[in-house]
Amino acid sequence: MPNVSNNTQQVRFTPVQNKVADHVLNHPTASPFKTHNISFHIQGQYLENFSENSIKDFVRRNNSKLSHQEVSSFVQSAAANAPQLAGASFNLEDPQLGLFKRDNINQQHIETGFVLETRSGTLPSQGVVFFDAEAARFPLKEIEATIERAEGELKIAEKGFRKAEDGVKNAQYLQQRLVDFLGKDSQTKLANSQSQVSTLARTIEEMETEKGQYELELAGIDRSSPRGVELQRVIRGLDFEIRDARSQKREAQHSIDRKRGPLSFMSVGNSLAELHERNQNLEKAQTRFQGAKQELDAARQQLDTAKSLRERILNGESLQPNKPQVPAAPQPTPAEPPKPAPAQPEPVEEIPVMPKPPAQLPAPAVPDNEPEQTIPIPSRPSTPATPPAQPPAAPAQPPAPAQPAQPPVAPPSNSNDPEIRIIPGHRPNPLVTIDPGPGQGSRPVQPAPAQPAPVQPAPAPRPAQPTAPVRPTPAPRPVNGGSGIGEGSVSKILYTVKRGDTLSSIAQKELGTWKRWPEIAEMNRQVIGSTNTHWIYPGQVLTLPPLRPAAK
Repeated sequence: MPNVSNNTQQVRFTPVQNKVADHVLNHPTASPFKTHNISFHIQGQYLENFSENSIKDFVRRNNSKLSHQEVSSFVQSAAANAPQLAGASFNLEDPQLGLFKRDNINQQHIETGFVLETRSGTLPSQGVVFFDAEAARFPLKEIEATIERAEGELKIAEKGFRKAEDGVKNAQYLQQRLVDFLGKDSQTKLANSQSQVSTLARTIEEMETEKGQYELELAGIDRSSPRGVELQRVIRGLDFEIRDARSQKREAQHSIDRKRGPLSFMSVGNSLAELHERNQNLEKAQTRFQGAKQELDAARQQLDTAKSLRERILNGESLQPNKPQVPAAPQPTPAEPPKPAPAQPEPVEEIPVMPKPPAQLPAPAVPDNEPEQTIPIPSRPSTPATPPAQPPAAPAQPPAPAQPAQPPVAPPSNSNDPEIRIIPGHRPNPLVTIDPGPGQGSRPVQPAPAQPAPVQPAPAPRPAQPTAPVRPTPAPRPVNGGSGIGEGSVSKILYTVKRGDTLSSIAQKELGTWKRWPEIAEMNRQVIGSTNTHWIYPGQVLTLPPLRPAAK
């Protein structure tokens, strides 16, 4: 039994596992009370018979305020712990024993074990010691009080949890109601506007910082110097960009604050700013809900722990922590011959596996005698593939004459995309198309005359070849005459440029559609030049392409 300060010692009564029979307690020599000289008294009257009826009659005659059931339980607990109570004489009226009917101590509190603090001297002792209890502690009663407090805290936590849950539902309802009014994409608009405002604010701050650095540098140099002039221009440009960014920021903030609804012109309605506020309210409600949920879980865990401890007490388990067991010293073992180490596997050199290159598809065969044609090109031009190299001609055959360079031809397509005139040395314009005649579909474009490619000198002379295909033309007509657009008719061969003319207006007036201006430009490279595609001047004489046959 551990000693405490002020000469007070604790006497621990272990739980009663099995009740001692009455005939054993009343045995003249084998009774634990006779063996260890333990007695019980009320006002000088000693309990001699420990049967249930005798205890009940003894309590009724001496003090009816006592509970005979609790007295009987205390007697059984003393019998179970008789060796450490040798020579003790208990006054059953001692209030610390908790044997009265109205002292909040019941039989279970006594039978499941308790602790008494006393100054009655050192126990055990020889002779009789009148046991005077200074204080008592009943673990079962304490744990029941803990369970009661935990249940009260759990009720409060459940109430707070339900309140937080209702707050989340209410915030979600108000948010969804405003989203339905502003539109399903209102959350996206709000996020984009807020991001734009934040980004512009950072940009303005960075530009103002940069402007301040330039102004500081300008203050230390001559303004008329090249660096000073450059800094002044940079500062003026930054001022313009800052004003523009501030204007954009105001517009983005205005889109957030602007009222929306049928009465928005009267500043009545809802705005994205209110949606932002309700989003924040929902976040706060969710935070409170999470906190309430954690408090509820903690209260439930505390209550479960207390109930588990009560079950241990009711089952008679010890609540004292187990003493750490000292590990036994290792016994010496006879020396054993060392075992050979297991053979380590030889290291295997890792060979990196290289990915296989993608299989290349064979190029489509191109027939030798396929006629040259121009096919529609989609709106986004793609780089034409380089045609495969032709094998060299046999020595017996004469070298082929030099042909004029032709524009690259893309593979045929069945789409109805407009045709684009491809000019050698220039990028195609996807906005310019060649309008085919009605009912004709895709019309092959006449190849434009191009400069012949340089030819290596050959040992044998070659016959002269025309640099461009000969085009049948009608008889020349007077320049600046009527257009003559009709079935089977052709346009004039020559046209003199007048003031205000453009290639598009000439194509519209003389060829019936402005989309054929690239043909005029290509046919008159020597007149208008190879670099300025659109510039023409009054007095220039242009050659016009033939008209298309009119639809019948």
